[in-house]
Amino acid sequence: GMIKAPFVLILTVGMVFAMLLPSPSIAADIPNEQLLHTLKERLLKEPRCLPQCAQIETMQLQLQGEQLTARLKAHAAIDTAIPLPSSPNTWLPQQVLVDGNPTLALKRDNDQTLWVALNAGQHDITLQGTLPKRNNFALSLPLKPYRVIWEGAGWGVEGIRDNGVPEAQLQLTRTTSTEQM
Repeated sequence: GMIKAPFVLILTVGMVFAMLLPSPSIAADIPNEQLLHTLKERLLKEPRCLPQCAQIETMQLQLQGEQLTARLKAHAAIDTAIPLPSSPNTWLPQQVLVDGNPTLALKRDNDQTLWVALNAGQHDITLQGTLPKRNNFALSLPLKPYRVIWEGAGWGVEGIRDNGVPEAQLQLTRTTSTEQM
C-alpha cells in the first residue's frame, strides 16, 4: 500500500501538466465566424448608461483679473471621456487638473473640442486659462452641467437661467473696459 500513494500523486501531477500543455487538436480549433461575430458584438456594444455615462453636476466659473477658472464636479459611471467647456477660437484652458493633478489625458476632436479621460467615479476638474483680449466671447458647453454658478468683477455672463441651469453656450461680456486693450 505504501508504494501506491506517491505513484498516484505523480500520475495526477502529470495529468495536470498534460492538461496545461497546448494540445494540437485545440490549437487547430480556430474560432468560427459565429463566435467571432458574437465576441465583436460584445466588444462594440455600447454601455447601458449611454449617453448618461458621465455628467457634470456643477460648474463654477471664476473670472478674476485676466484668468478664467472653471471648476467642474463630474461623475463617470464607467471609464470614459467628457468634452470640456471651451471656445476653440477664443478660449482654451492652458491647464487642466483632474482631482488636483495636472492631466495629460486630453484630446481634441475634429471640431477642436477638448476632451479629458476620466476613470469611473467622482472627479473635480479645474480648467484655467487666460481670458481673450476682447470684450466678449462664447463658451460652449458640449456636456451641459446641471448647474452653473459664476463670480467675477468686470464681466457679465449670459446663458444661465435663474435656477442655475445653463444654455448650451454661455456669452461672457466685459462690463468694464480695460486700459491695455
